[in-house]
Amino acid sequence: MRITQKNRHAALPDGRHNITGKRIQQIRIEHGITQAQLVKLLQQQGVIFAQKQLSGIETGQRAVTDFELLAIADALGVGLLELYKPATTIQRPPKPEPEPKPSRQIDNAVLFDNLEALEQWRSQSYRAKAERCGVGYTTVSRIMQRKGCSYMETVKKLADGLGVDVSDLIKKPSTKP
Repeated sequence: MRITQKNRHAALPDGRHNITGKRIQQIRIEHGITQAQLVKLLQQQGVIFAQKQLSGIETGQRAVTDFELLAIADALGVGLLELYKPATTIQRPPKPEPEPKPSRQIDNAVLFDNLEALEQWRSQSYRAKAERCGVGYTTVSRIMQRKGCSYMETVKKLADGLGVDVSDLIKKPSTKP
């Protein structure tokens, strides 16, 4: 391995100033640790470090001292020699699946079926239904045509206007065999 002098700092032919940076990055990522978290761990050990410096080490743009390597190995929970192994493809830990957000819209076909089961709904005109519940005439019309979806805010207005619980309007009808 040939080392060249560039701006009074030793550098490898590929321009890197250290041979451990990529491995440090790999171990850090595999452990699910961010650069900011690693810097904080290093600072707790008394090594004054900024995230920019760690980034420079990982990209090979900055040399790393022996005491910094010892602190980094300790913070990552690995032996010093582990940092000198060749880096392989970085295996990022899988991101947890986000919890599905409850739908803010209700299918108007479901809403229609549940509303039609209520006597106080069936016995009124579209305009009377809209006025009673504080929603627009076109909203009632779309529900009655089973087109599109309604926002939960609209469903709440319908429930309040009819004196029923929201859950009575959004439940899917049971299918009979």
